[in-house]
Amino acid sequence: MLADDILTAGEGQLKALLVTAGNPLLTCANTARLTKAFKQLELLVAIDVQESETALYADYLLPGSHWLERADIPFTFNSLMGTTPIPYHQYTDPILPLKGNAKEETWIYLELCRYAGVAMGGSRILQGLFALGRAFKKLPLVGDKLPGHTVFILGLINRFSGFGSLAKLRRGVNGVARPAIEAGSFIGHRVATPDGKIQLAPTDFCQQLGDLEMDFDKEISIAGKLKLISKRERYSHNSWTHNHPTFVKGKNNRNHLNMSVHDANLRGLQDGQLVEVFNEQGTIQVALEVTDDMMPGSLSLCHGWGHQQVDALKVASKTQGVNVNVLARDGLVSMEPISGMSQLNGIVVDVKSVTH
Repeated sequence: MLADDILTAGEGQLKALLVTAGNPLLTCANTARLTKAFKQLELLVAIDVQESETALYADYLLPGSHWLERADIPFTFNSLMGTTPIPYHQYTDPILPLKGNAKEETWIYLELCRYAGVAMGGSRILQGLFALGRAFKKLPLVGDKLPGHTVFILGLINRFSGFGSLAKLRRGVNGVARPAIEAGSFIGHRVATPDGKIQLAPTDFCQQLGDLEMDFDKEISIAGKLKLISKRERYSHNSWTHNHPTFVKGKNNRNHLNMSVHDANLRGLQDGQLVEVFNEQGTIQVALEVTDDMMPGSLSLCHGWGHQQVDALKVASKTQGVNVNVLARDGLVSMEPISGMSQLNGIVVDVKSVTH
């Protein structure tokens, strides 16, 4: 919905955007329309560790910090999601100094708040604490011993969350063990519904039942057409790793369209040839890889590629990968109504040989 929020005039129209460590112009649906929207913004600020397709259109590109240059507590995966079989809590100090003009993202946002005259997180008390810390940091002898912004914030969160001091976590090199997950501790305790029970027929789900027959008829009508799904590959992580020579050697300097032997034979296509993948949304040209790993009717293409326009990415701009999200629709028509997720898989496409 981001392009709609920018392009639709009226109350609530989005006119300024700050993008932190993200690259929506390569990783979101309908790249062409979103690019048009970003060009219309009155202000676009990108905070990142390198140039990107999104940063190309930024009024300001601010150098942020990478994971070795800042303190970190992986709250999301370890503490909130409960995805670790053996629960633990971990803190790491930065091990490398910031380079050049790079700043930690917390510093950048605090300074933006200060100059804009607004409080960080809407809390004037919190903003005041940071203002006080800024003043103390300037004091001789004392200032150098005070923690930086990120360490200070993580220390506060850690104590308020009941995990104790950062000093305690530093002693736990491999993390501090949390109480083990006990049988029976989920139902009635962790389910966030008024009665503590799992709702097997929630209203939002049941309201969608009336559309299932229509959806089924639609699927029947397009039976036999090719559907494109996304994929991940060993040497490729989103749009981040393609500017390092080690990750884009040889065959890895591009993404490949995976197609079943059956579908390739049906269309007279050969492994390694250049093909055109297209639908009403857009067209891309990509090298074909015929494989037994794909079921007939299914195609796959690794996402995160398409860096040719970013000259500042000296390595990535020379790669030959293409952006799969050119083929994906945006807006309400492509949005799953309950989760709000954009449809980036199961996209109906056609494939033909590229003729020169």
